[in-house]
Amino acid sequence: MPVDPEVLAEAKAAIGLKSPVRRSEITRKDFRRFSIATGDKNPLWRDDEYAKEAGYEGIVAPALFYTSFNLPDDDLDQLDHTGLGNNMGPRFEVPVRGFPGAVTGGRELEYGVPMCPGDTIFSVETVVDVYEKEGRAGPMIFVISDTLYTNQREEVVLRERQTTIRMKE
Repeated sequence: MPVDPEVLAEAKAAIGLKSPVRRSEITRKDFRRFSIATGDKNPLWRDDEYAKEAGYEGIVAPALFYTSFNLPDDDLDQLDHTGLGNNMGPRFEVPVRGFPGAVTGGRELEYGVPMCPGDTIFSVETVVDVYEKEGRAGPMIFVISDTLYTNQREEVVLRERQTTIRMKE
């Protein structure tokens, strides 16, 4: 059963929508905390001399570090019972009436210059496509978004393409 054309048109109207720019200042301490939290002892993000011997100017960010620093700070009274804040999650919501369920359908990452302590990282997400498919459980709407991460020198640090699958009630 195909998606109601009106619902699909509303969702497609979000193509081109951009999130507000997020700004994050990166520190050595952030790298250390991420390494401790993930148990990753790679010296590239902990030891300046090792990183220099590997061809970098100093320590660099772990590959998935970007997932940890781009979250807004919530006051403790804004956290729900799971510990998540009211401001966490998608940068914006694509309206898809009757499709309340959502799962991540995948991510593609393309790395640019490494993130280093002292960098300021800017990110903006853009909806680039919306389309429908029929699945075993019924109709689904796919929302494709690109997030561009740049540093204070306007160098690309990361491009992330994410697929979100919205499912019918």
